[in-house]
Amino acid sequence: MIAVVAAGLLLTGCGDGDGKTDSKPSKKPTPAAAQSKRPVKLSTEWIPKIDAATGSGTQGVCASVGVDRCAQHLTRIAEVVIDLEVAVDDADARARYPRSAKDIDKVSAASNRYATDGCLGDPAADLDGSPCFKYSADIMGGAASLTLDLGTDEMQADLDG
Repeated sequence: MIAVVAAGLLLTGCGDGDGKTDSKPSKKPTPAAAQSKRPVKLSTEWIPKIDAATGSGTQGVCASVGVDRCAQHLTRIAEVVIDLEVAVDDADARARYPRSAKDIDKVSAASNRYATDGCLGDPAADLDGSPCFKYSADIMGGAASLTLDLGTDEMQADLDG
């Protein structure tokens, strides 16, 4: 039962996976420091983290989207994406990452719906017409898109910039 509650809380973005809430004050660069720095490049740090969350050894993990193993996998992905969203917001870089922001929003919405619609433990989650399969696909697909879109957004910003 605790795993069900924990997975639901994590999928809705209520925690960071270690039971702690983020109480650190955000560090905003001073205007002078922000102007002298090159724009933040998030792809270098975050693509490996996304790959680790979605990576090898997980093939078929969500063949049944209502089981605990799938929920744990989706939770790991959602946690990384939530952390990336915080990094984008802390860098005040949402405008620099428009494709990535759409992917983040897609994963966030799908993880919230997976939790609120009670997909975990639902015996009907895998039946035709159940939205749970779509939610899990949106979480996994959105994360996969992020690995491409982070770099694409950075290249586009460099070309435009």
